[in-house]
Amino acid sequence: MSAQQSATYKQPTQQYADQKHVDSSADIHIRRATGADIETVLEWRRAVIREVFSLSDDDDITSLMERNRTY
Repeated sequence: MSAQQSATYKQPTQQYADQKHVDSSADIHIRRATGADIETVLEWRRAVIREVFSLSDDDDITSLMERNRTY
């Protein structure tokens, strides 16, 4: 994050962070992730990495995913 971005970035308040947005037309529920969600978050992360970098299922990203889990 650049100095200019950090100067304008505001940490969300706890009240805002605890709010849930529900779009009933799509059955999508947005909420803050918890430790129980780590496997789902990592699955999404893996899919995004493969898509963004045009990686096939044959490309080994095991080491990268291990570093993501550690982070």
